[in-house]
Parts: sequence; C-alpha cells; structure tokens
Amino acid sequence: MSQNDGYAHKVAYSPDGKWLIGPGPGGDNTNIWSTQDYQLHTQSLGEQSLAFAATFSPDSRLAATGGRDRQLRLWDVASGKLLKVLSGHTDEIFAIAFHPTEPRLASGGRDRLVRIWDLESGKEVASLSGHTNYIWSLSFTPDGETLVSGSGDTTVRLWSTRSARDFYREREK
Repeated sequence: MSQNDGYAHKVAYSPDGKWLIGPGPGGDNTNIWSTQDYQLHTQSLGEQSLAFAATFSPDSRLAATGGRDRQLRLWDVASGKLLKVLSGHTDEIFAIAFHPTEPRLASGGRDRLVRIWDLESGKEVASLSGHTNYIWSLSFTPDGETLVSGSGDTTVRLWSTRSARDFYREREK
C-alpha cells in the first residue's frame, strides 16, 4: 500500500472482500488495491480533486467517488475505466450509497440535499431536502425501501425511496 501524504477521508472494502478503495498519494486521487496481496490495482482514479467519499456497488463491480469538485464519478473496478460523471451538486460531496437492488446511487454533502441518481441514464431522479447542515452519511436498508441520512444539523432522517419524502426525523437531545 502506498503512503498517503493527505487526509484519508474515506476508505472502504468491496462487499466481496476483493478490493480496497482509498486515497492515493497526496490525497487528491483515489486508488484501488487488491486485497489478495494489497498491491495497487488501479492508480489514481483521478480527474477529481480531493475525494471525500468512495464506495463500492453491492456486486463489487462498480465504485463511486465524490468530493471537492462537486461531481460523482462511476468507475468499472476491474478495468479502472471511468464510466460516467454525474453533475448536479452545488458544493462538496461527503456521502455516497449504492441502492442494494436497483441501479441507483444516493449522494449528499455540503449543499444539504440528498440526491438520487439513475445510473443507467446518469440523470438525477430525486432531490430530497430538509437538512439544514451538511450531510455526512447515507445508507439504504437491505430491501432498498428506505434511505437514512445523517447531518451536521444533529438529525437523522428516514426517506421513503418510493415517495421521496422523509417519514421519520430524530434530533439529538
């Protein structure tokens, strides 16, 4: 594994355990390593400034990154090839989550919106508002019916992925 001179904002193992994604030298790019020998598989999934979020699809075939440049990038893990760039955020991206059963991706960050993307078309299909501070974390339930978002506004919101509305909000006491 290479030394990283920047911050390690996000590291993640693929669901199949074969890959590790994390920051490259200087923190400005994202690398993928094979967990078989921890040798570099794909260097510098670059074209992006500092990546704050990185994750794998449930089948481990895709990786998504997002960060300072306000764009999401979708990568083929095996080849390291850039597949799509998704644009729509107006500020930095801090959180990404793949839908467990559909070709969808959720993202959130400094612009305080949760955005849902259709990965086949590359289009934003929903924008979920309600948080009053940065969105730091996102996760889908295993059935994909609910998306949970955590924010610096001290709330956790549960969103129906069918109606694109929040149905539960918990504020830190």
